[in-house]
Amino acid sequence: MNPQNGGNGMNLDLTDDTVTNIDLEFSFRYYGNDYNSISICSNGWISFEEEDIPYFWNFSIPMGLGPSAMVAPYFDDLDDNGGTEEFNVFYLNDSDGRLIIQWDNVANGEDDDLCDDYDEDGNSLCVRETFQVILYNPEMYPTSTGDGEIVFQYKEINDIDSNGNYSTIGIESPDQNDGVQVLFADEMHPCIPEILNVNQEFAIKFTTDIQSDFPIMLGDLNQDESIDVFDILLIVQIILGEATPTDYQFLASDFNQDNDITV
Repeated sequence: MNPQNGGNGMNLDLTDDTVTNIDLEFSFRYYGNDYNSISICSNGWISFEEEDIPYFWNFSIPMGLGPSAMVAPYFDDLDDNGGTEEFNVFYLNDSDGRLIIQWDNVANGEDDDLCDDYDEDGNSLCVRETFQVILYNPEMYPTSTGDGEIVFQYKEINDIDSNGNYSTIGIESPDQNDGVQVLFADEMHPCIPEILNVNQEFAIKFTTDIQSDFPIMLGDLNQDESIDVFDILLIVQIILGEATPTDYQFLASDFNQDNDITV
């Protein structure tokens, strides 16, 4: 994405705590609503509603505060150390029907004051964040509901902002009453492996299509294709903390899909 590295991305010229709006080259359906533009913030989120406040304090999902219709690949206070650090956010509409937005090697406001300090090997002492959000053209990548698919891709993230709820990763509905919270305040969704604070590449996909290779029957925790007293006993054990659910058992137990297993 970065032209200095041979990429074709266009720089949005964002700086600390700024937001800009761009038109989409395709209509994108999100939570059943069709959108033709997005707002992009320096602090690691986009919104399908026009936003002019560059929210830097991240909230949980769902929450009636912050940007509505939010897509947050890495919502945190990203910073440029008072304008002394290079701050690049690129976007690209590629020929495969994708809009790609990349926050490229940006500093974190928790320790950006250390960017001018170096270790004995000449490495800057501040952390860096590099990640993308990708929107897929629903006409080229159709789903059963018509909603567009979204992918978060990560090269490096460092969740260090202990003074400001760490970070938020996830998506939220336009009315802010629903969403999928992958991460908030250093608490990971139980179905996501430990992925933060390591220099590894990974991706998260949001889609309304059920994946055929991972069918889920709500209530069938032991996967015997029936719901009976054995499933109920296992759910009770999970709620009481006497058993730790597998990824499948968590999803099969979450009847109202609020990312929590309760009575």
